[in-house]
Amino acid sequence: MIDGSAIYPTHKFTLEQRLALEAVRSDSSDAKLRELATSDVEWDALRQTAIWQGVLPLVYSRLKAAAGDLVPVSTLAELRSLYIANAQRNYRLTRKLLKALAALASRGIEAVPFKGPALAVQAYGDVTLRSFSDLDLLICHKDLSATRDLLAGLGYHPEPEMDSPDGQRLLISDNEYTFSDGDASLDVHWNITEKFLAFRLEPQLLWDGLDSCLLMDKPVRVLSPENTLLMLCINGVREEWRTLKPTLDVSHLCSAHPGLDYSLVLERAQSLGACRIVALGLRLAEELAGLSLPDSVHTWVGAEPGVAPLVKEVFKYLFSESQGHATFAAFYRRSRERLLDRIVFSLTPNPKDWSAVTLPTRLRFLYYAVRPLRLMAEFCQSGFRWPRTG
Repeated sequence: MIDGSAIYPTHKFTLEQRLALEAVRSDSSDAKLRELATSDVEWDALRQTAIWQGVLPLVYSRLKAAAGDLVPVSTLAELRSLYIANAQRNYRLTRKLLKALAALASRGIEAVPFKGPALAVQAYGDVTLRSFSDLDLLICHKDLSATRDLLAGLGYHPEPEMDSPDGQRLLISDNEYTFSDGDASLDVHWNITEKFLAFRLEPQLLWDGLDSCLLMDKPVRVLSPENTLLMLCINGVREEWRTLKPTLDVSHLCSAHPGLDYSLVLERAQSLGACRIVALGLRLAEELAGLSLPDSVHTWVGAEPGVAPLVKEVFKYLFSESQGHATFAAFYRRSRERLLDRIVFSLTPNPKDWSAVTLPTRLRFLYYAVRPLRLMAEFCQSGFRWPRTG
């Protein structure tokens, strides 16, 4: 934790929330976990917290190992049932991913899985210990049409259709396209960030220094740990760190790769104007997940301007269903250290703007005027509190 300013020990979490946290922290002791488990725990609330926070596999595994005799039999059985259901779904999705990768490779299309099963193995060492609901692949943009045709042969169809107005806008303005076979969604990316998030990230950077891991005993290429950490921090702020799951992803990835080159991560973060975003992700991993960072990285994280207020804000709504004062637009702008990036984010249209107003292709440039007007209209309708929109 950050010396002298740790929030976790003093923040008022409920007993069930604190038990869930202790179950997933890397530095928690069996004694502490057992002490909490012998308190007046509302076990249904704990189960709901674990599900909602996306950490049920970890909570079940740790509770069973450290305090299984203290958990009501019915609760432990229910958690086990949910754990098994998650594991079965993860294995099913992993098989689908491997089938898609093999088909793409047979056509000479390079594809790299990330998040989903790849991250489960890369960070947690076990495909069953992380919850995920879809699959993500990185390809070169030039291979998108060929990928669409190949996936169609596997039963995947684009959502929306690529020749529809919405499809055309996605192809021009976004970073991914979703395909579905009715059971699984496969998100095909040519970059890891949407344009409106204002990251000038060269896609080729993601292909440098690829790593590898085993998925169901089959070797697959994955993003390097450094690029994966950068991606996780960007995704975390994109989700406002609203659950424990993205923070644990960061913590487990760093712990699983002790040789991770933090200087390279910082160098790339500086070029993207994302130092605050990376520092925020690492500090949350320290505070919430018990991550132990190298001294130099720990010092940099503690000194990065603007991070401490963001950490406090995350803590305020981490376990809360209420929106409070945190909004995506406002939170994201405060997460970026460069004024230009904040301006680009505020002006660049995204799917919410496209849905608000339908414009013909020749007038697509007018969406740059629609976005600030839409945000202002929602701001007024919400009683002068920024709504939760992008």
